[in-house]
Amino acid sequence: MTRCRLKTGALFEAAARLGALVAADPPEAFAGFASAIGVAFQLFDDVLDVVGPPEVTGKPRGTDLLDGTATLPLLLARERDPGLRALDVRSVTTPELAADVCDRIVATGATTETEDRARTLVEQALAALPDGLDGGRSGALRLIARGVVDRRL
Repeated sequence: MTRCRLKTGALFEAAARLGALVAADPPEAFAGFASAIGVAFQLFDDVLDVVGPPEVTGKPRGTDLLDGTATLPLLLARERDPGLRALDVRSVTTPELAADVCDRIVATGATTETEDRARTLVEQALAALPDGLDGGRSGALRLIARGVVDRRL
């Protein structure tokens, strides 16, 4: 979660702060919202890396595994599957092996739990939106937040 906050959460927060400055709004009013949807976006992206078909995502399943990146779905799956716990991620060196590990991750329910966490973050982000936004801005921000976890393959 820390990696997600420092990577994508911080990026989304910086963009929101800049947008707020341009709109003459207090930047901190949108910081919590943007950080939360950034983390939710990253979590959902990590799920797509495990379950997304290559012909849709444009990359092989398990690209994060092949890069040696520990994601929440992998970490949760390792808690549930002793075989994954013993797996040295550096040994995942082919797309075929990565796809096999992805299947095992899915079988543990880790991708579903990660999606649930992402959806909870979106709800927290929506609750963090400042009061008094005009309908157009509020609607646009709500649409963006929901779009983070409503991406379909």
